[in-house]
Amino acid sequence: RFQHIEKNRIDLAMSEIGKRNDAKDIYKEASLNLGADLYLLVSAAQIGNVSYARINVIPLNPEFSKLRRDVDVKSMIMMNIPLLLGREIIMLHERMPVKAKILRKYSDNQFLINAGQWHGIKSKRYQADNGDWIDIVLSGRKESIVRIQGKKWKPGDIILINIFPEIKELLNGIVDNISRNTVYKYGIENTLLKGTDAGKRFVEGICIVNTGGNICLPGYGAFLSTHYLGFRDVSPDSTGIAVSSTSIFLQFLLPELITGFSINFFPWVKDSDKSSSLQGLQIFLWASLPFTFSTAYMDQLAYLYKSSRILPPFFEDKDIMAGVLSFLLPGGGYFYKGRRVEGWSFYISEMSLAGYGIYCRDSKRKRLIAFSALAVVKIIDIAWAYFVRSSFSFYNREVEREVKKVSYGLELRKNPIDGNTFYTSLNYKY
Repeated sequence: RFQHIEKNRIDLAMSEIGKRNDAKDIYKEASLNLGADLYLLVSAAQIGNVSYARINVIPLNPEFSKLRRDVDVKSMIMMNIPLLLGREIIMLHERMPVKAKILRKYSDNQFLINAGQWHGIKSKRYQADNGDWIDIVLSGRKESIVRIQGKKWKPGDIILINIFPEIKELLNGIVDNISRNTVYKYGIENTLLKGTDAGKRFVEGICIVNTGGNICLPGYGAFLSTHYLGFRDVSPDSTGIAVSSTSIFLQFLLPELITGFSINFFPWVKDSDKSSSLQGLQIFLWASLPFTFSTAYMDQLAYLYKSSRILPPFFEDKDIMAGVLSFLLPGGGYFYKGRRVEGWSFYISEMSLAGYGIYCRDSKRKRLIAFSALAVVKIIDIAWAYFVRSSFSFYNREVEREVKKVSYGLELRKNPIDGNTFYTSLNYKY
C-alpha cells in the first residue's frame, strides 16, 4: 500500500536539513520535503539482558491519521528485535484496502486506474467500498483498465477497492524465525545436552530409563530419570510425585480394595473371589503401568523445563510433537507444552474410561458407552494438544505479539505457609 523512498534521496534530504541550525525535528522535515505520506521512527536500547525497541508511526497525510501509533517490543534475544519490528510494520497494513484514482475514462463504464499487479490486483471481479462491482479488464504493473458498474465515475475520483494485503504468509515466516531463534537459545539441545542427540535421549528416557526408575522407586524414580536429559542440581516437584505414586499404587491395589483384599494379588491367577470382569480390570491396570511411568516422567520434565527455562526437544515442531505424544500417551502433549493440570486431567479421564469399559465386559451397553466416551475424549486430547499454546512464559513472550483479549490461566503454586494452592484466572484486556 505504501512505496518506500529511495535511500539516496533520504540521505540527501537529511544532510541538507542537518546543515541548518533552525531544524527542530529533522526526521519530520525531511519526510515533508520528500513528500512522504507517513514515516516510521525506530529507536532501540538495551538494559541488562533485555533489548527494547519502539516504532513511532507518524502520518503526515491526514488520510492516514488513523495509523498513528507507538509500538513497543522487547526481547531477551537481540536477533528477534528486527523480526518483532518487521511484524509490527506488516500488521500496520492489515485490512488496508487499495486506494485507486481514476486517471482516464474510455466509455460509460470503462476506466484507467492507477493501481495494478503491484497492489495485488488480478484479472477478476472485486467490490468497491461503496458496493459497486469492478471487473478487471487488463492489469499492468501499476495501472489497470477496469469496468465499473454503479454510480457515474469520472477522472480524478478516488475509489476504494476491497483488496487487502496478503500478510499471512509474511507473518508466518517471521513467527517461524522468531521461534527458531528462541528455540536455539532455550532448547535443551543447545543448553543441557550440547553435542548430544537430545531427541534420542528423550525417547530413551520415556521408553526405557524412566520405566526402570519407577519400578525401583515408584513416582520418585521419574524425577531421578530426568538426569538422563542433563538436569543437575534440581529439586523434584513433590505434588507431581505424590500424584504419580498414588496412581501407580492404585493400579496395583484397586482390585484388592474393591474386594477387601480377598483376591489373589497377581492378575494371571484366577480364584473363586475374582470374577472375569475383575480379572480383566486387573490385567489392564498392570499392563498399563508403562503409560503411568511415562506420564510421571513427562510431568517431572514439564516442571523442570519451566523452572529451569529450558525447552524440550523438537520444539520447533511443538504442535505436531504435542499431537503425537497425546496420541501415544494420555495427556502426553500437554506435559510436553508444560500444561500439567490438563495433562493429568486427560490421563485420569482416559484411564478411568478404559478401565470401566473393560470392567463392564458383561454389559454391552455400558461397554459401548465407556469406549465411545473414551474415543471422544481421546480425539479432543489430540486436537487440543495440537492447538493449545504452551505455558512456557519465556517462550511465549518472545513469539506472541500481544496478550489475547480474553485468556485464562490455571496453575499450581507452592506456598510454604498455606501449602499448595490452585489458582485460576480469567483475564480481559481493554
